[in-house]
Amino acid sequence: MEAENDIASVHATDPEIILQAAIFEIITTEVENLSIPAWVFQELGLVVENRNFDYESMLFDSGEEIDFYGPGASVPDITKLETRLWFFYLAASYIDIGIEAIHLGQLNWVSQADTDYANLEDLIAHIRSYASQNARRNYVILDAHTHGIVRDGNLLLDFHSYPLRIVEVEGSPMETTLQVGYHDSIYLNSKGGTAPSGWYADSLPYLVEFDHGYGRGSVEENVGPEFVWGYDEISWFSLLIESARNDFLYFAWDWVRNTDPNGHLEMPGMRPTFINTLPHQPDWYYANSASSAVPDGYNQEKTIKDIWTQDTAISCTVLNIYGEDTEEVELLRYVRDNVLSHTPEGRELIKLYYQWSPAIVKVMEKDAGFKEEVKELIEGILPMIR
Repeated sequence: MEAENDIASVHATDPEIILQAAIFEIITTEVENLSIPAWVFQELGLVVENRNFDYESMLFDSGEEIDFYGPGASVPDITKLETRLWFFYLAASYIDIGIEAIHLGQLNWVSQADTDYANLEDLIAHIRSYASQNARRNYVILDAHTHGIVRDGNLLLDFHSYPLRIVEVEGSPMETTLQVGYHDSIYLNSKGGTAPSGWYADSLPYLVEFDHGYGRGSVEENVGPEFVWGYDEISWFSLLIESARNDFLYFAWDWVRNTDPNGHLEMPGMRPTFINTLPHQPDWYYANSASSAVPDGYNQEKTIKDIWTQDTAISCTVLNIYGEDTEEVELLRYVRDNVLSHTPEGRELIKLYYQWSPAIVKVMEKDAGFKEEVKELIEGILPMIR
């Protein structure tokens, strides 16, 4: 009831806001404290039973992922009817209180036994059917941590989500960059197909976020590809000085958009941090400006607002001059990712470029002569790097 009242309050302020909830890849024995409502069975076309959810009936027969999160806390198997009953119950309950978007966690993980995704497709069809009759605008937006789940040419999700996969710069503690093809990153690798709303995409739009939920608690190099100097992504980010955090947001926002037009950076509003060796470190990162209302704010609020007010589709100087998918743009991207990003001086040049590009583009749009001068400057450099 409290959540429903809060949601109603938000929508009273702005009815266009879309609020998202999440169904993650975890179940615990506490599910057995909940009785299964009759409408859950009915919506899935099943005979109504008078019973509670059954934890054991959601587990993988192979024994994989059992107690993965600790005793009595496991990854569920989507091929199990009990798991689908649970996921549908949660999704429908969210929809009933005004939620219009649901993040489904690591779907490939819970679907590892669902080799053709038939069971997952069936679950999602029931969720969408329920939303068509009960959601505020008769639709629910679904996403998950995946490069894409496609069945018979049809995408099961409305957009994809994935961690940023921040890359450590070897030998320079806490220094980082981004890179296409690093580990399992999604850049240029979001699957395409026919979207649930009926349109076709060669590559479905996606968000990249600051991952969280793990860490070693000290600065260590090469712990693993998911780690950033021994921390999860948001914990690493929170440990940077304020100006470095702001610089990284500018860099990541433009790098993602200019590297893959289908990619978008999800800003870190608030996220839990895991920094075990710093007892006085706040347990949460807040992007808010520090104030009496949010004393632990990390002061990225203004930077995020400034980034969002820019027209990022044209904020890149090179793209504005040459356009997407041109030889010049591809060459300069190659130099950025394979040369400049590997040295401190090069990374500083990249940050300065993205910091000043929006202002340069605005001047070019008003002054054709200035745009021609910038183009001549770039073309004077191109022969030296070809």
